[in-house]
Amino acid sequence: MSLKMMKIAGGDGPVLICDFCGKRIEGEEARYAKVIWNTAPGDLGTLSDAFVVHNSCDTLMQRRDGMIASSLELDVAIPFLVDNLALDWRQARARADEVLGFSKEFSVMEEED
Repeated sequence: MSLKMMKIAGGDGPVLICDFCGKRIEGEEARYAKVIWNTAPGDLGTLSDAFVVHNSCDTLMQRRDGMIASSLELDVAIPFLVDNLALDWRQARARADEVLGFSKEFSVMEEED
């Protein structure tokens, strides 16, 4: 599974790991990362496993696993996910700030000097 928790100074913080190469998806790479899934016929409500990959790993993973995949860029998929979860993004962000000090302590982004 792509979603992992990374040990950081303030505790643990969520990160995405490429399902193909096993490296963290972050920074500029995240903008071009993709969510891919095997395109298969099915009735409404049919579920498919989804994988998060670096853009450069997309074709390699499909070739390795014999997939005929559909894809969605990660920066497009995240707002869809928030909508499908029926979450109010502003409210969720404010709650994370309040409960976990989201802005600083639990962010795993490297601080720039």
